[in-house]
Amino acid sequence: MSECRGVSGSALHAILTGALPALESVMLTGIPEVSNSLLAEIGLGLPLRHISVAKCTAIGDEGLRGLAAASPQLLTLRADQCTKITDDGVVALAESCKELQVNMRHTAMFIILLASMPWLAKSVQSYIFLAD
Repeated sequence: MSECRGVSGSALHAILTGALPALESVMLTGIPEVSNSLLAEIGLGLPLRHISVAKCTAIGDEGLRGLAAASPQLLTLRADQCTKITDDGVVALAESCKELQVNMRHTAMFIILLASMPWLAKSVQSYIFLAD
């Protein structure tokens, strides 16, 4: 569904929170209607393993905390250009999703976080940083 800008939040909610109960992979790149509350609800009842919310600028720590709580089995997250994500959201993911691989841009603060908290670097399987 990446870059589908005409899809409403309620349509996304209907599709992603029950219509496809075996859904393991969701690509929501660049859809401005993806909100923190939707992100938190996506993982409830789904065997979600892979998600991209890159360029979903409304996404922040609240959404990541909800996703982490609902989807501890999450393997990959792509969240580049989600500038509202801070250390708090990343820590919640690291603590809940032990096999997670994170792909983010604009993450200077995240690199500093890893340097200052070695336990976090051990919690998440790997990190992928892309330069602009």
